[in-house]
Amino acid sequence: GATILLGKTLSCPADETQKKDVLLDAKKQAQLLPQSVWIPVPDISDRTFWESKRQTPFAKRVIVAADRALQIPAEQPPEEYYHDYLRNGNRTRYQQIYFDFCRRYENLAMALCFTGDTEKYLKHFRAYNDILCAMPTWVLPAHDKKLENLKRICHHIDLYSSTMGATVAIFRKMLSPILNESEKENMFLAVRRQVITPYVEMAQKKRPHIWFISTVSNWNAVCNANTMLALLASETTAQERLDAATLLLASIRNYYNGFTPDGYCTEGISYWKYGFGHYLKLAATLRSATNGKLDIMNIPIIRKVADLPEHLMLSKGIYPAFADCGFSVTTSPGDLCLRNHLLNYPTHSPDQIASGLHNQLLLWSLPPAQTSSDEQMLPEKITAFPSGGVFIFRHPDKNGLNFVCKGGNNGELHNHNDVGTFSVTTGSNLPVLGDLGGTIYTRDTFTNRRYQNKLLSSYGHPVPLIDGIEQSYGEKNKAKLLKFEKNDSQTTVVFDIRKAYPELKRVKKLKRSFRYEFAKLGKVSITDTAVFAEARSFETALTTFGKLTRLSDDRLQIKYGKVSIDIAVDTNDIPWTLKHETLQDCNSPWKDLPQRWAVCLDGKHKKIKLTLTITPSE
Repeated sequence: GATILLGKTLSCPADETQKKDVLLDAKKQAQLLPQSVWIPVPDISDRTFWESKRQTPFAKRVIVAADRALQIPAEQPPEEYYHDYLRNGNRTRYQQIYFDFCRRYENLAMALCFTGDTEKYLKHFRAYNDILCAMPTWVLPAHDKKLENLKRICHHIDLYSSTMGATVAIFRKMLSPILNESEKENMFLAVRRQVITPYVEMAQKKRPHIWFISTVSNWNAVCNANTMLALLASETTAQERLDAATLLLASIRNYYNGFTPDGYCTEGISYWKYGFGHYLKLAATLRSATNGKLDIMNIPIIRKVADLPEHLMLSKGIYPAFADCGFSVTTSPGDLCLRNHLLNYPTHSPDQIASGLHNQLLLWSLPPAQTSSDEQMLPEKITAFPSGGVFIFRHPDKNGLNFVCKGGNNGELHNHNDVGTFSVTTGSNLPVLGDLGGTIYTRDTFTNRRYQNKLLSSYGHPVPLIDGIEQSYGEKNKAKLLKFEKNDSQTTVVFDIRKAYPELKRVKKLKRSFRYEFAKLGKVSITDTAVFAEARSFETALTTFGKLTRLSDDRLQIKYGKVSIDIAVDTNDIPWTLKHETLQDCNSPWKDLPQRWAVCLDGKHKKIKLTLTITPSE
């Protein structure tokens, strides 16, 4: 289990020479790391530094939160709640209490640093610290299905245990002058037990790799970035540090394969924010700890992925809700500031923003930026990710129609069965029609019952349903890009989507075409063309959180929030029926219930041409 591969899983074939080269190069990188303990900022005794940061937005936010935390007794999250996930699939009851506990812990520690007021904060911090260090595991219940961590049978590393490993390790050194030896020892042992020892044992071939080592998903970036911080902030032997860092720096290369060659992130903008945000954290850690000698940003695919927020947005602050993303997601100012700092883009001083804990500390560890603005620039009218199968069209008028369509495949990271999906909005408003985003995670979300949830299956997406047959899961079930043509007035994208429906036999043609026109306030035409060897029923869905009204025989209107669009329906003279369903029991996190309206052709047909033309309502 000690092989490093550049593919998606440990079972992927790879050339043995290539594997050795990767490990050798990673070892050379690891040798650049400091041999002594390193943390991003000075410890609490450097009052000049901490007083200089006391009036920053981050410090002000932390101190207010820490003062609130003083009113809340330190209590360990109930173990009974930890068992919720196995009993009924609920992830949120334990997680909410656990996350709140850890945030109070962080705020109390940072308030100590900013104010130096040990009389006010230290006793309460100690109570939280004692509980945290004594907890059997920092792993989330959803990632401990056999309860091996809770029962202390073994320790795995997950998204959150790695986060807390980094946090506790850094606080141990930041607060060292005011902690007693017993407290420092308990913190050291807890970080070793929860994070460092499992990673060192993987590196030294004493245990099999945990799956995130070879994955291409956000888990790779998150666990590795946090582990690197924990490793650098803790005393280890030189061999332990070299071995663990070598494995880590080889492992992170697998993450690059989670993006399409044109820089698209199939996990969506939420996981760009989370996964790539942690990659930025790792890059900042390595650059700062090695005084600029180790740079993992100067990689072609990473530089492309770094610019995804500006290229994927429909309008400022509005993104497609593809994959498991939410309906309204904003990128983090801290992530953007860190990215801009690392790539020498225009950026604010870190003293002007309030970021997440690790990002804020790392931003303070980097050399000052040379410029003073990080205002996101809106991209050009058209952005194309041909490899990812995603195309975005933005109207130059602030009230114009903005549109995104997606081909892709049904085996993507955080996949939804959604080949041919799209979203429509006007101006800087939430999408009024199209992809409805992800769900609140439950026990079934990442099992073979995943696509029983209608928001994750193609049924809850704005794509065809043919003879009652939905799209199927799998990377081979994909769209083929047949055409992408653009000029100043209009753009056309055509996908062959037959392979998304492998259960459909004897399909001669199944195309979905999108034409976007910039005239007036914009217009989108979506045309499904099908030819079957035998007659079939056919419907195409309109999914929305808004309200649909039928204005006339062939005209619909959807309103949501401040947005209203008209939809002209052309079925090529085939009679049709409008069918409606509120999608229940989908665990949608959104405040409004998801609605599925379907344009259903009457009867069965061998040849079909159905066009929906969308314009802003007048």
